[in-house]
Amino acid sequence: MFGRAAAAGWGGIDLFTDGVFRESCTFYLPAAALRAVDTTFDFDLLTVIRGKDKKGRVFAMRGILAGRGKILVFYDRDGIVYRNESEHRDFMLASRVEFNSPSSGRIENVRGLCVKLLLLGCIEIRSMVKDGGIVTVRAGMFTSESPLRGIRGRGAADTK
Repeated sequence: MFGRAAAAGWGGIDLFTDGVFRESCTFYLPAAALRAVDTTFDFDLLTVIRGKDKKGRVFAMRGILAGRGKILVFYDRDGIVYRNESEHRDFMLASRVEFNSPSSGRIENVRGLCVKLLLLGCIEIRSMVKDGGIVTVRAGMFTSESPLRGIRGRGAADTK
């Protein structure tokens, strides 16, 4: 699935908002499959598969459930604060992060994911919307735009 998405030039938002995830079947990606994906592919999501938090502790996804327009991401603990280098920001993950995918390129009603802002604390991410080659992230009253990064094999050249 990730290989076909990479070959098509899709980003993470394209993959997880594809129509197959709004059908009545449910997909489960266990921790072992997610580790294999993370070892093989580099893709841009605010919910990273694994990493180190700001205190140097390792964290990882325990699984993903996706179907019927919902995506549920499970982590090994709550309150994970990590630095997303591509966004140049700190984010906080709950042990359960929820997304709704009402249509291709749209993630709405996000729960369990926030961006840490110096004077304002942690502002909940509301939505992520792809329009052409740009992904717009809305958090509270703030909006941020970033170019879509395609899924690519680890070690492949960074093509933005």
